[in-house]
Order: sequence, then C-alpha cells, then structure tokens
Amino acid sequence: MHPPNDPGFAQLRAKARAWQAPLLSVADRGFWDLGVVPRMLNICRRERVAVWHGHDYKSNALGLLLRRFWPMKLVTTVHGWSTTPRALRSTTRSTASACRATTS
Repeated sequence: MHPPNDPGFAQLRAKARAWQAPLLSVADRGFWDLGVVPRMLNICRRERVAVWHGHDYKSNALGLLLRRFWPMKLVTTVHGWSTTPRALRSTTRSTASACRATTS
C-alpha cells in the first residue's frame, strides 16, 4: 500500500525490477480508503498469502479484517514507539495485542 503518485514507490518499483523481485502495488488514499480492502483480499486469494506482516495501525487492522475471509497467520512489527503521538501508540498497542490474540 502506498499513496497514489508517491515518488518513493517509483524508486522501489525500479529496485524490484532490477532484482527481478515481484512487487504488488495497491494505491491507498488514506485512512478511509475502504477500496483497499477488496483489492487486498483479491491479492491474498490470488497469491495464496500464508502470512500477513503489518507495520502500522492500518496494515495491522487490515490483516485482522482480511483474516476473517482468508486463512492466514498475522505478524506485526511496531515502529516509532518514542516519536509516535500518544493516541496512535495506544491504537498500535491495541492492534498488536489483537494480532497476538488471534494467532495464539
């Protein structure tokens, strides 16, 4: 997932091409872009995803939601504990706890 027209993603795409590594792209227009859900579910089914690795509140929450429709393990890596605003830290902790609870 990446913002539409993100110049950093173009660099990532070039590196993936140079390494002949597969790269799947889902444009994400922000928190309320619910169109991401069916696009990600289609990718999970098509690629037969076994592990969903989230790194932030949205990818963790999406993993929890998509797991209801596609059987996969959930993993989360939490970043930015010291510089993230308090409300987001709380949300991230809650999501990480939910991921642990659903994969135990």
